[in-house]
Amino acid sequence: TFAAPKVEDALLLAIATALCAGIGEETLIRGAFQPVLGIVPSAFLHGIMHAQFHHAPELVLQISVWSCCVGIVRRFTNTTTTIIAHATFNLIFVFLFAYNP
Repeated sequence: TFAAPKVEDALLLAIATALCAGIGEETLIRGAFQPVLGIVPSAFLHGIMHAQFHHAPELVLQISVWSCCVGIVRRFTNTTTTIIAHATFNLIFVFLFAYNP
């Protein structure tokens, strides 16, 4: 059996994931691809980056739609804003997934 995760472990995992994915993906997608390809193609590429998960077709579509919204935010603000949004999103959901007593 698996022991219930400690809050500290779940929080550490969530922070690491939030920072790595938030900074890495947003720098690549919004900073490099979006200025060259545009919002929709770069959002679709962002969705494809997550196709390794079990529910790939639905997840690719959901992430692509979310990524279009973040791409619009990037269009009117900057990449730092999207990094903060992405990191916050990942922090919350990875923590809730990892710490599920």
